[in-house]
Amino acid sequence: MKKFTHWIAAKAIKDHQSVNDLKVRARYGALEGWVSIVINLLLFVVKIVLGLSVRSVSLIADAVHTLADSGTSAAVIIGFKIIKAEPKYAYSL
Repeated sequence: MKKFTHWIAAKAIKDHQSVNDLKVRARYGALEGWVSIVINLLLFVVKIVLGLSVRSVSLIADAVHTLADSGTSAAVIIGFKIIKAEPKYAYSL
């Protein structure tokens, strides 16, 4: 699994080995967020279809919970975009 993770990072992130660079770390965070969203959306579809077909309230509720996890991943992506952005003003204390 470790090799697969390194392969994905090498393909998706420019300068993936420079983990001390803030922009590279932000790209790692965004990649994690997007992968999480895709997987959670796929899980949501499977769970909602199965839940509706067998009329399972608990499975439908779990599908909604999985969809909410996608929202959390979107917040992670937004947070990493904010971190990566250059400050517009310099403050001094």
